[in-house]
Amino acid sequence: MTLTCIVLADNKEWQNKRIEIGAFAGDECRGTAFLQNVEQIAEHPYMGFLVIYGDKAENIRLRIYDHVAGREYEAENALSFVADAIHGNPSTPSNVSALPSGVYILKIHTDKGIETQKFVKQ
Repeated sequence: MTLTCIVLADNKEWQNKRIEIGAFAGDECRGTAFLQNVEQIAEHPYMGFLVIYGDKAENIRLRIYDHVAGREYEAENALSFVADAIHGNPSTPSNVSALPSGVYILKIHTDKGIETQKFVKQ
């Protein structure tokens, strides 16, 4: 499956090529990508383009690693692996956020419609 995303923290997009996004099923890494500068899209100039590998409906957690600060963050956006699924695109990327504890509603826009999921960060 593929994921096109931006990284948000404190409602600001991270704009740094040294930010890496990893997709994990448990402790197993299923794909990584660094943010890329996409100058053609002014509203989202830095995006991640991940290919995520799997073979069944697994829970995929996203982690963000800041190579400058040497810090890792757990993203709130979890995905269920679906072979050949496409999450986000350059004109409407998915948001990957390091948010404070709370209850959140995640909306995933795909070519098949909008999926809404609730998640809790403790």
